Amino acid sequence: MIHPVARPLFFLVTLFTALTQALAVEIKPVGQWPPPLPHWRGPLTRLAIHDHYAICLAENGVTIFDLADAAHPTPVADLETRARNLAVAGDYAFLIGDSFTVVDLHNPTHPMVVTNIPVAGEHVAVTNGLAYVGGGRLDYQTQRVYDGFSVLDVSDPAHPRQIGGFQTEGVVRALHVAGPNVVLFQEAQFWDRNTTPLHSLLVLGVRDPA
Repeated sequence: MIHPVARPLFFLVTLFTALTQALAVEIKPVGQWPPPLPHWRGPLTRLAIHDHYAICLAENGVTIFDLADAAHPTPVADLETRARNLAVAGDYAFLIGDSFTVVDLHNPTHPMVVTNIPVAGEHVAVTNGLAYVGGGRLDYQTQRVYDGFSVLDVSDPAHPRQIGGFQTEGVVRALHVAGPNVVLFQEAQFWDRNTTPLHSLLVLGVRDPA
């Protein structure tokens, strides 16, 4: 039995031991591309990795960094485009904003816009040849949200086409693919506390009816 006088010391020793064990992994900086970026395209908002390249999305475009030498990340390409989010699958980047843009990354030092179609959103995920887009367009007259969720066939990246959609109750704030389902976090814009939750989690099953 621990003597009451020794209990505080015992607690501190136990806490120190637990913290030491929890912090047993060493983490240290390896490389950094030096800020500030006065000539650049604004603050970074999204990041994806393609091989040893970092595809970085900023306010006014995309900058690609070569990470082959992790201690010295080097910007190797710059592409002027506007988007709010991106996903990378295979040798293509899929950007979403006021439109849906496909960028060819076969040569990451010379990225090329392949196509651009009028599908808008805030979030995008790509898997198995399908792009899932979440967002929402507000109609204040009808007090409804349109284009909250869309599915695009991107198996041919040069010719993406919308193959499905779902009218969410709110604007999609987050999106994640979980097997055959897509999980959305939505925020109601025309909120009635008696009938509609302000925030909700929505699980959508995406199936081929054939």
